[in-house]
Amino acid sequence: SLNTSYNSLKNTLESADRLERNINIFKDELNKMKLQYELGLISRNDYEKQQTTLSTMQNSLNSLLADINKQYVSMMLYAD
Repeated sequence: SLNTSYNSLKNTLESADRLERNINIFKDELNKMKLQYELGLISRNDYEKQQTTLSTMQNSLNSLLADINKQYVSMMLYAD
C-alpha cells in the first residue's frame, strides 16, 4: 500500500540521516587519528583500517541514497 511505501521511505531516510551524522563524527575522529599516526602514536595499519571503515560507511550511505531514490520513484508511480 501507499502507506507502507511511505513508512518504508521515511525509515530509510532516517537511517541515511543517522549514517550521515555518524560519518561526519567518524571523519573528525579520523582526522585526530591522522595526527596520532603522524606523531607515531598509532600504527599505519591501524590508521588505514579506520580509513577503510570510513569508505565502507560512505558506500553504505550511497547504497541507502540509491534505495531512497528507488523507493521514491516507486511510490510516485504507485500514486499516479
